[in-house]
Amino acid sequence: MSKQDHTEELSLPEPGQTYVEGNALKRVTFIVSVDPLWTKKTTKGELQEQLRTYGLAPLKGNKDCLLKILREFSKDESAWLSIFQPVKKRKRERNSHGYTVTVEAKAILSACGVDPDLREAPAPSKRRRIGLDASYACASSAQVCREGQHADQDLPTSQASVWPSQKHCQETLAVRIRRVEHNVSSVRDDILEHIDSIENSLTNKLHELVSSINLTTLPHRDVLTPSRSPALQVEYPSQLNPHQGTSGLTSSTTVITAPGQLPMPMVVRPHSSPQVPISSELIPKEHLGIARLDNIELAYDKRHVPNPPAIHFSQDIDRLCREWENSTLLVVNGHGIPIKHWGQFYKKTKGVKGSAWQAIRVEWGNWKFIAEEQRRYPNAEAFWRTFSSEGGQRLAYQQILDRLSERRAALAAQDAANARSFFSNNLDHPSAHGAFRYVKGGKSYILTKDDAITRAWHQLLTTQPHIAVGWAAFCAGPSTSS
Repeated sequence: MSKQDHTEELSLPEPGQTYVEGNALKRVTFIVSVDPLWTKKTTKGELQEQLRTYGLAPLKGNKDCLLKILREFSKDESAWLSIFQPVKKRKRERNSHGYTVTVEAKAILSACGVDPDLREAPAPSKRRRIGLDASYACASSAQVCREGQHADQDLPTSQASVWPSQKHCQETLAVRIRRVEHNVSSVRDDILEHIDSIENSLTNKLHELVSSINLTTLPHRDVLTPSRSPALQVEYPSQLNPHQGTSGLTSSTTVITAPGQLPMPMVVRPHSSPQVPISSELIPKEHLGIARLDNIELAYDKRHVPNPPAIHFSQDIDRLCREWENSTLLVVNGHGIPIKHWGQFYKKTKGVKGSAWQAIRVEWGNWKFIAEEQRRYPNAEAFWRTFSSEGGQRLAYQQILDRLSERRAALAAQDAANARSFFSNNLDHPSAHGAFRYVKGGKSYILTKDDAITRAWHQLLTTQPHIAVGWAAFCAGPSTSS
């Protein structure tokens, strides 16, 4: 049996072409094996792929059903033309500027003597629309009405009825007036909203100013009792002449008077209020924070902690070492905060500006390495003798950090080696009590990094006296009998 007896050729249009009137579509031949005993058989998937190419449905069914659809399509050349028609482009109208003029609108424009195909000028801005006041609208509408009346006189009766009547002119005038009123009202609302925002801002500032005053340091301590408190007069800036300095500053006064009491003026200057400490009794409990600064405890309002100072010390290491212990770069509740304590105000666990700590954490850590290293020396000169080149040139900020990093790595390697030696290279020794293990993903692992082993080793020496004694004996070596 020959190959031709087992195959069927279907003439199909070539995919991807576009029909051009007067030209025949290009064709391709799709060969289908019709005998199931033939080695090369056309699969159902191949038939589905052909149907999908020409957008024919359904794609479900048995092989005979799909082959039948493909045969019918190969014979129907009229169906080919509908598939390969060129895509029609959208026709843009002449007055297409954001909307389509309806038939009714075109009829009205034609009745008013306006060409509906003309493009409108761009709409004026919001402020310019205010200039289109009622008088302008009245004049324009009156002109339209007069033109309509003249046209009525010149045209026959049947045509004159097409022009707008007096009522139509009045409606046009009313619409334009309403537009002007709407524009004026919109601008007025914007102005009032802006004034309200300014008023709210000033009110909040005033409340912050009053809340930051430490009333316990003012005369007449009994002002804390509401029933006996006299007036608290707070003076704050209200006007500043831009052409003068602070001498051009004037002030207005707000008086807070207890019911039934006469005003007793007590002036508090605003420039001193941020530096006046606030007693912890005056801070709401939900906003009260406690910072431990060396030997003192500082109570502060978490809402009034400023952002971290934007400062860098890469060019002034001596100042860094001074500010580390005693600084006024950051002032909280009237107290200067040393740099070494900044973390107490910005770490996430403190609940105050946690995102700010992420921004300065790495740089603050570098400051700590340098400042604590400098404290190991009796003075700054001794520190710089160590961190200078052979020619006496002081090392740069990054060079110092690199040298300290290398030394920390060497010390960590030595401490890790000591821990391994003490436990006979078995960090999982029972006497270690699991100090060198950590849990991750529910599984327990042995520490492998030197810095992690060093931290665990130091903790053991600090918290387990018998380990410290054993390490001292290990370092002394075996005792010799006399």
